[in-house]
Amino acid sequence: MLLIEPAAGGARKYYCKNPENIRYFKLLFQHFEARDLSYIRRHRLLQSMRLICHLTSRNLAECTRDDINEMVATMHTIYKKDPHAVHEPT
Repeated sequence: MLLIEPAAGGARKYYCKNPENIRYFKLLFQHFEARDLSYIRRHRLLQSMRLICHLTSRNLAECTRDDINEMVATMHTIYKKDPHAVHEPT
């Protein structure tokens, strides 16, 4: 589901553009299991991770500081327009 581009006009906007980045979701789930995080915290982290993976078509390990700065700036723009933009139904 994370790798499939959403249909136009659908509820979901963001997807993982690089299939290699799916492994980072698996690592994030291992972190969740080790740290007994609340549902809301898990949901917020997953939504942020989905947006990060959507903003770059590169492997996250290969991103430079400039790439990261661009992603953060884009995220600020998205959150400024609509603070609930990333919190879409799953």
